[in-house]
Amino acid sequence: MGSMEVNPARFLFGSAAICGSLCLGSLNAAAYTYIGFDPQGSVATIPNAISALGVIVGSYTDSVAAVHGFVRASNGTITSFDAPGAVDTTGYSINYYGVVTGYYQDSQFNTHGFVRAADGTITDFDVPGALSTSPYSINDKGVITGVYQDSGRNYHGFMRYAAGRIKSFDILGSTSTYGISINNAGEIAGQYGDQNYVTHGFVRAANGTVTIFDPSGAISDTPQSINALGDITGYYGDSNGGIHGFLRAAGGTITSFDLPGATITVPASINKKGEVVGSTSSSGLSRTPTGAIKAIAYPGTIISSGATGINSAGEIIGYYYDTSDTAHGYLRTK
Repeated sequence: MGSMEVNPARFLFGSAAICGSLCLGSLNAAAYTYIGFDPQGSVATIPNAISALGVIVGSYTDSVAAVHGFVRASNGTITSFDAPGAVDTTGYSINYYGVVTGYYQDSQFNTHGFVRAADGTITDFDVPGALSTSPYSINDKGVITGVYQDSGRNYHGFMRYAAGRIKSFDILGSTSTYGISINNAGEIAGQYGDQNYVTHGFVRAANGTVTIFDPSGAISDTPQSINALGDITGYYGDSNGGIHGFLRAAGGTITSFDLPGATITVPASINKKGEVVGSTSSSGLSRTPTGAIKAIAYPGTIISSGATGINSAGEIIGYYYDTSDTAHGYLRTK
């Protein structure tokens, strides 16, 4: 069987080899309620997104290394699912109405996209002519963005509308284009590679207008999430090998930030209030709209922890690795 796909839209940590200490769960735990969870049969659980209503989507690996999608309802009920004909299924993004998108691999290890309706009905899809199709984000109108690989093994961004029509797009002059996150206004945040294979960030308006951006000092740039206001968060690499977080306000101002003491800061999600969550090499992090940054981690004796999503209510999802180096999901509520 295959394993969870690695792509520009996630940067996960958790191996004991890169963690500096145990008992990270003492960080900021007292004021919050943490709920750990795993789908039945899971040996590794990674939540990927949480809706405004508190419904969580993600993926887990079973004992024979097959990957399955899951949906965790706000009441705690977990439903596992697989795309028809899949050997691996990754649930990646969920909208307000409980519609999920993600990707799966078939028995030939070709990657296809899918949409899962709130009633559990799954529809698979491919960009016409694509060798692989990987959706990363869905908005409340059912519009999906992601990346596909053509027959020449070049990567392009795409949009899939709720009715099924698919539109391809590229940044002019790029060698690769990834659509990573889409908001309800149809703005897409993404990444592209130039002719020198250096990556840059972009935001694509609903009318197709593209604005390119890079934080100061960046030699690579990966946007992760765009909120309803058009604010974007993500991470970038510098010439010294450091990885830093950034926030690009809708007006274009870019602010770099790091969790104090961390050499790696990787934001993953931003909500409509401007609250950001993400990960370092050993803990999760949160950043308030005023710029205050704190480490967050699942309580108890663990190896490492990270945060992958935040909704408008401030509910945070993430993962933690126990002392057996096994990954579990968690939900943090206020």
